[in-house]
Amino acid sequence: MLTQKIPGIVSVINTVNPRVAQIAFGEDERLLFGEKALKEKLGHFGFEISANSFFQTNPLQALNLFQTVQEYVEDGSKLIWDLYSGTGTIGLFLSEKAKRVVGFELVDRAVQDAYRNCRKNGVSNCEFVSGDIRTNLSEIREKPDVIVCDPPRSGMHPDVVKMILQTNTQTIVYVSCNPTTMARDLKILAGEYRLVKVQPVDMFPHTYHIETVAKLERT
Repeated sequence: MLTQKIPGIVSVINTVNPRVAQIAFGEDERLLFGEKALKEKLGHFGFEISANSFFQTNPLQALNLFQTVQEYVEDGSKLIWDLYSGTGTIGLFLSEKAKRVVGFELVDRAVQDAYRNCRKNGVSNCEFVSGDIRTNLSEIREKPDVIVCDPPRSGMHPDVVKMILQTNTQTIVYVSCNPTTMARDLKILAGEYRLVKVQPVDMFPHTYHIETVAKLERT
């Protein structure tokens, strides 16, 4: 009935969550109609997005957002960490700036999407780590030149902020859809970093919500 009334529908997927909890994604996916993944293009990159993977809801402004992140990162960086990397969108844009990009993402399906998107776009200098960021960061000894983080609305876990401080990285680029939790996290980082640039991006027109990109440099 939906596909008859709305011809533009690409796929219908039923996600099942057996637990008594109001969460954004289910543990089981059932394809009812169409394609398993959505296809999107930002700039010269193409993406495939599965149902449980996060992707920006406003593609036109998302391009401006990612180009701003790209602008805030210096050319020639040896290693960039991409925290909360999702389907690898930011990582792909940063691949043109760095020798290596390592993304960290909790949702395994999103990591699979990220690798598929890299292959689709012929990008070979990105890798992605699946699992809890707190655990994975603590196990990595190689320190990054730049850390880019795009956390959920709740912001970063305090342990992650502490781990970022311990890296002594020169540049942090913080992407946020919630100025309140962003301000909270930046206040913690402000002891060792100074805020040098802030760029709002209106991803959600006609609402009070705003996406923000901030660049911090080590003092």
